[in-house]
Amino acid sequence: MTRPLQRLTYFSQSLIRGPDWFIEGEIARLLAVARDRNRQMAITGMLLFNDGCFAQILEGAAEDLDTLLRSITADPRHAGVTVMQRGLIDIRAFPDWNMHYIAHAAPIGAKGGPGLFERLSGVAQARA
Repeated sequence: MTRPLQRLTYFSQSLIRGPDWFIEGEIARLLAVARDRNRQMAITGMLLFNDGCFAQILEGAAEDLDTLLRSITADPRHAGVTVMQRGLIDIRAFPDWNMHYIAHAAPIGAKGGPGLFERLSGVAQARA
């Protein structure tokens, strides 16, 4: 019997500090562990890093997503982990991606506006 699939979307503030080369190295290490773990747990999804903020979509069985979310929340590289959406899905949007990664070099808030974490926080508060 197959377990029902869920999709979980969250964002968090990155606590990784240092020069760009150091941040990129830390994220590369994070991705290596995540891809291996996700493959073992049959979790698929994608991670976005921009402007000091992580945003992630994860797909898998509810119990596995619960385990993963506890791990993410306890990870010292994250702060303000906020679940934006969680629910049942019929099919995976990312069936071939144990953890796809998208990075943007130019910060979203670079022109003086709010950064990505602040924008997502505003959306989350408006939905509450």
